[in-house]
Amino acid sequence: MQEHQPVYDALIISDGHLGAYNCQGDYFLSFLQALESGRIKTKQLIINGDLLDSYDLHKAPDTHIDALQAIRRLSLSLQVIIVSGNHDGPPERLSNLIGLPVVKTTSFESGGLKHLVVHGDQFDTFTARHGHWTWLGDCIYAALQHFDKDFAHWVKIKSKIFLHCIDRVETGSTLHALQNGYNTVICGHTHYFKSSEQRVIHYFNSGCWVEKLGTYLVFIDGVGKINHWPSKI
Repeated sequence: MQEHQPVYDALIISDGHLGAYNCQGDYFLSFLQALESGRIKTKQLIINGDLLDSYDLHKAPDTHIDALQAIRRLSLSLQVIIVSGNHDGPPERLSNLIGLPVVKTTSFESGGLKHLVVHGDQFDTFTARHGHWTWLGDCIYAALQHFDKDFAHWVKIKSKIFLHCIDRVETGSTLHALQNGYNTVICGHTHYFKSSEQRVIHYFNSGCWVEKLGTYLVFIDGVGKINHWPSKI
């Protein structure tokens, strides 16, 4: 007997970084195709920042371009909301490229609760103040991923700067959500998927698509859950 396929109130992904060589483009595209085929069903798809790594897509693999085209097609059958991140640049620029509206933040209701979606870079003061060090760290991380993705991930989660970034984004975004009457806040930016509660606000981070397993966040009846794609390798 076929298992009943739930229809999610919202599905959130972030940090696809299309155009980067460490983007898991094959997995990202297959995930979008699962949405197109109805294997995964949702009322709305929210892309929470850093869909692109850069605007130089001429050398990007075909799967990266195919992913952008899949997002355009999905917008014809369901609500697609794109939130800009620090790699995306001004919302207008990304909107002109992809042909869809792009916003700085969005929200939705599920289970009678109000959920705020914001990329999170605005709460990361280190990145804003020390862009050159952030760029260098990104280059080192990308180089390590090229040789050994598991080791690169281990180095990243042991980095004090990275851990402080996680804390700043979580603390800043939950305080912002509390002050503005939300029950939940959902960020990206850190590439570190997480679910926690502080200050009576439930914080989620939807992770990224530059790791071995992509991550996505789903909501149904007010309850959020982080899933991996593919579920098995």
